Amino acid sequence: MSDRPSAVLTWAPYGSSARRCRFHSSCAIGRAPDNRIIVSDPEVSRHHAVLTLKAGLLLVRNVSRAGTVTVGTTPLPPGQVAGLRANDTLVIGSTVVTVLSVDATAAPRVLRCVNSTCNRSLSDGASDCPWCGTSTAFAETHPGG
Repeated sequence: MSDRPSAVLTWAPYGSSARRCRFHSSCAIGRAPDNRIIVSDPEVSRHHAVLTLKAGLLLVRNVSRAGTVTVGTTPLPPGQVAGLRANDTLVIGSTVVTVLSVDATAAPRVLRCVNSTCNRSLSDGASDCPWCGTSTAFAETHPGG
């Protein structure tokens, strides 16, 4: 499990071998060079789709004005959003993008008091450690539950 949510996609540009993309928050797809996945296809908009990891879900939004994104076999019209999971496919122009994995849960983090004689777990809303009085402004986060 990673410290941050992530998703892994694969796609094969026409005439090329398959490529992979791992992202942690969002991934834009389109013809423009500022996209994470660049698709050289006249049917694809400069900015065609955006995949986002949000609240434990992988979402795709069709951001093109006229183009369609197909999720599985269902067309996703411009402006619409759909949920995705591992093994789902998107068709954008003639390019097929496959979701290989979605790890939308980050490793839990624990807030701990920095006072070496205390070092207890603290609740998120506390302003001071209830055991020793040390300000939580100095607290540290650590992996673990």
